[in-house]
Amino acid sequence: MADFEYTVHDDRIEITSYTGSAPSVTIPSTIDGLPVTDIEKGAFVSCESLMSVMIPESVTSIGNKAFYYCDSLTSVTIPDSVTCIGDGAFYECRRLTIYGTEGSAAQTYAKRNKISFSTDPSPYCDAAGVCYSHDGKTLLGAPLSLSGEYTIPDGVTSIGKEAFEDCKKLMAVTIPESVTSIGNRAFFSCHSLTAVTIPKSVTSIGWEVFENYRRLTIYGTKGSAAQTYAKDNEIPFSTDPSPYCNADGVYYSHDGQTLLGAPWSLSGEYKIPDSVTSIGGWAFCCSGLTSLTIPDRVMSIGEGAFCECRDLTSVTISNRLTRIEEYVFAGCSRLTSVTIPESVTSIGYKTFYSCDSLTSVTIPESVTSISFDAFDDCHDDLVIYGKAGSKAEWHAKENRIGFKVE
Repeated sequence: MADFEYTVHDDRIEITSYTGSAPSVTIPSTIDGLPVTDIEKGAFVSCESLMSVMIPESVTSIGNKAFYYCDSLTSVTIPDSVTCIGDGAFYECRRLTIYGTEGSAAQTYAKRNKISFSTDPSPYCDAAGVCYSHDGKTLLGAPLSLSGEYTIPDGVTSIGKEAFEDCKKLMAVTIPESVTSIGNRAFFSCHSLTAVTIPKSVTSIGWEVFENYRRLTIYGTKGSAAQTYAKDNEIPFSTDPSPYCNADGVYYSHDGQTLLGAPWSLSGEYKIPDSVTSIGGWAFCCSGLTSLTIPDRVMSIGEGAFCECRDLTSVTISNRLTRIEEYVFAGCSRLTSVTIPESVTSIGYKTFYSCDSLTSVTIPESVTSISFDAFDDCHDDLVIYGKAGSKAEWHAKENRIGFKVE
């Protein structure tokens, strides 16, 4: 068995390690004609992609910490044959439901360790590793590795609690009209989440569903529970058509005029299309960009749009931009020089914070406002270039930054 390491005894097999990465795993009942009877301690430890496990009736024992720290694990089906489950076998499996029969050792273990237990038929997982209840009506959980866009299929009526929690690469979700409820913390800590389309059929949205995000917009209909939730939680809401994704995985508004967000995996040189007039907040944050051209049609860039792009070495800024918002280039540690166009009048709070390779910034006379900490923690040899008597010169002197007349 390619994905399993095991020990052979005279009349049985012990699984000692799982080396695969599949989201759904069925443990074999036999290997080389011998029954699989034991899952040894630590066999599946820290399998982050693992969502669902089916244990065969040949197994009688599950060792200590066998599934320790399987963050994504949503369901494990344990048969009556299992009579011994070791300490911490499912420790830190926060999403887990154990499936088994009434009065079984599995039920006793689940109760003792405060793990959800069900006698319902076992769930199933789709090709993306997202798991659903046996009847297909409840979305139970998604693997932490889920990325890009995901469309929930028609027929699903509820999204379970913590279902997409910590899916940090997930960028967009479309929810069908069959769904009526979204559980607590369902999308908690999905840092890349840019767009969620919620239909009017959803009447119940739990607590902290969309916490710990920065660039999310909820798309829905006026007067819906989604709009109320967005307003109560200060999340941008739009009745516009849902955004779309291009071949690079970058999301744009339906009309193509606003760049909403890019995946962390985006790397190398990127040229923003000429159709774009605005770039959303945190749109490229933490991506692997090395070079960026912002077309002249762009008139606004949201806060933190390029923060923590640690490989970014070159940027060309639109000459129609009037303000550079807070944190836009913060943490771009390889950026060495920037020329600010004459259209710009103000530079915001910590715009270039911690750009520790930045040694040259050219600021035109048009800039009349510069936040006092715009260049905090930049390179010690930073020099601002500008006109004599300009705001740039005043800022440089006030903050003990080198200045040269351009």
